[in-house]
Amino acid sequence: TVAAARSRGGAMMMGGVSARSVASNRPNPAHQNAEVKKVIEDIKSESLRYTQRTRPPWEDEDGVILWDRARICLGRIILSQYFEAVMGVIIITNIGLMWWETDMDAACFPEYTDLKDCPGSSDNSVVMVLVNRLLLVIYTAEGVARLYVERTGYFYNKWNLLDFSVVLVGWGAMAFQSFNMNMNFLRACRVVRLVRAARVLLAIRELYMLINGMASSMRTILYGTAMLMAMLVLWSILVVQLVHPTNVLIEYAGCTRCAEGFHTVAATCLTLFQQIIAGDSWGAISV
Repeated sequence: TVAAARSRGGAMMMGGVSARSVASNRPNPAHQNAEVKKVIEDIKSESLRYTQRTRPPWEDEDGVILWDRARICLGRIILSQYFEAVMGVIIITNIGLMWWETDMDAACFPEYTDLKDCPGSSDNSVVMVLVNRLLLVIYTAEGVARLYVERTGYFYNKWNLLDFSVVLVGWGAMAFQSFNMNMNFLRACRVVRLVRAARVLLAIRELYMLINGMASSMRTILYGTAMLMAMLVLWSILVVQLVHPTNVLIEYAGCTRCAEGFHTVAATCLTLFQQIIAGDSWGAISV
């Protein structure tokens, strides 16, 4: 009996040790959640694309994390500021390419009225066509990756909508070009590609902060402009009543408008704006 009890006690001890060892080998959910939260905080701190959003795409309305580890790993690349910098370099290269192909098309005039007949146009350059298609594939791959990471949240960001529109127009222009559509329509589609230059703001943090600061100060600028116009109107009324009777009697050599520069409030506002704010033709009437 004593031996059986000892054997049972030893088995229980071995079972406890094995249970503790298995429990220690199991992953700690709290530790995993901490790692996931750290990755998400890194994404939040690095990405400028989502600074203006009240709800990040990786959280629901209650702040609960919705992404799995694979989406977070891909999102750590796609949503990082380093990726925005790389895409900014590609966009700047694309703008330089547009500069080159615009000069190529401009050299066709006036000898050729239709760019399709010009052998030196960008449409007839195999290198230009291949590079433009490669860039379009890169932008499309970026959009698909972002759509996979963000799912429906992709369409809640204005920068994503901008990229989606430009890529959609690019594929549409390529499809219309294969059907020999109107070249003026294709040129309009090319101009839309310039909108992608706004993405450079996301690539350079200092430039983004500068533009964001200017946008934040627009309200103050608007009120300052309103105050400036109000002061111009008030002083124009006084100038018309006090200065115009004397100014209309003066003969200005070589200036046909000077004698009538203060004959109405609107004309006086224009004269004061021209001379005081713009600093143009100060000596024509004022001196």
